[in-house]
Amino acid sequence: MGVIVGFTVVASIATTIASVTHLATYGPEDWGPTLSTVALALFPGVFVLFGTALIVLSLARVPLWPLLSKVPRPVIVAGAVAIGYIAVDFVVMIKLLPGQPEQDGAVYYFNEHGLRVPIDAHHYLQGLMHSARLFTGHEVWFLGLAAVIGYQLFRVRSGGLPIEVAPRDAALELHPLPPPLSRSLTLQTMLSPEQCSIRLLQPTPRPALALVGGYGMRGQATPSEFRLELGGAQSSLVYAVGRFEGAGRPTVVRLLMTFKRWPLILVAITALLMPVWWLILNLAQMRRLLMQIKRAMDAEEVMMGTAPPIA
Repeated sequence: MGVIVGFTVVASIATTIASVTHLATYGPEDWGPTLSTVALALFPGVFVLFGTALIVLSLARVPLWPLLSKVPRPVIVAGAVAIGYIAVDFVVMIKLLPGQPEQDGAVYYFNEHGLRVPIDAHHYLQGLMHSARLFTGHEVWFLGLAAVIGYQLFRVRSGGLPIEVAPRDAALELHPLPPPLSRSLTLQTMLSPEQCSIRLLQPTPRPALALVGGYGMRGQATPSEFRLELGGAQSSLVYAVGRFEGAGRPTVVRLLMTFKRWPLILVAITALLMPVWWLILNLAQMRRLLMQIKRAMDAEEVMMGTAPPIA
C-alpha cells in the first residue's frame, strides 16, 4: 500500500511541475532556456512512471477501462478538456516549429533533420518556448494518467473502489447489434448449470504464446446465468452473456456475444478524425517542402496573380 501511495505522490508532483512549466511557456521569452531544460528533464520520467503504471496493472490483472471509468466526474471532465487542448496544441506547435531550435556560439538556427535554418535570437527564444510547450503538453497527459492510475489502484487496494468484474449493458442485450458486431447462438452440454458456473471461472493454463485470451476469462457465473470477458490487464472489447435453460439433460445455454458500446464509439471517432489528421499532416509537409525549395534557391514568394499551369 505504501508503495502505491508513494508512486501516486511522485506522479502527482511530476504532473504539477509539467503543468506549471507548460503554463509558463506563455510567459516572457527569456524563460525559454530554463523551461526547455525542465521539459527535457521531465521527459524520461514519462517512460518511468507511465511504464511502471502499465506494468503494475498487468501484474495486478486489473482492467484499465473499468478502473478509469470509476474516476470522479470532475477529473474525467478535466481530462477530456486536457486531451482536446493537447491535441490542438500539438498541431499548432508542429506548424510553428520547423525544427529544433539550437545555438552554436552567437549563431542561432532551427535544426530540421540536419538542415540548418538561420534565425535570430528572438526566434530562437520563441522556438525554445514552443518546444517546451510541445514536450510538456505530452508530459502533462501521460504523467497525469499515471497519477490517476496510482490513485485508483490505492482506492481498490484500500477497499474504497469495488471493481465490477462482470460486463453489463442492458440496452445492447435487449437490442443486440447487427452481425458481425454481435452473435446469438444456442449451446448444449451434458453438464449441469452448477458444474458449468464453476468451470467457467476456473483458471486455465496460460499458453506460452498467446496474443489474446492468455489469462482465461473473468466475470460472474451462477447456475442461472453468466457474464464473461477475456482476462488480463487490457480491457476486452467484447463480452458474452449466457442463460441456462431446462431442468434436465442436456442443459441448454442461450448465448449472446457482443462488442461493447464504448470501443465502438471510440473507433467511430477515430475514423472521423483520421482524414482531418491526414490533411493536417500533408499540409505541414507541403509547407516544409516549400520552405526547402525557397531556401535552396534563395527565393521568396511574390504576388503575381494565379500561377499558370505547368504543362
